[in-house]
Amino acid sequence: MREERGVCRAFQRGECTRGDGCKFSHNEQ
Repeated sequence: MREERGVCRAFQRGECTRGDGCKFSHNEQ
């Protein structure tokens, strides 16, 4: 389970390539 440390800014821009390995939240809101 991922540690939630805030929303992933790169993911919000569609630029995150870490996927499930990203330490930031990928929740769409």
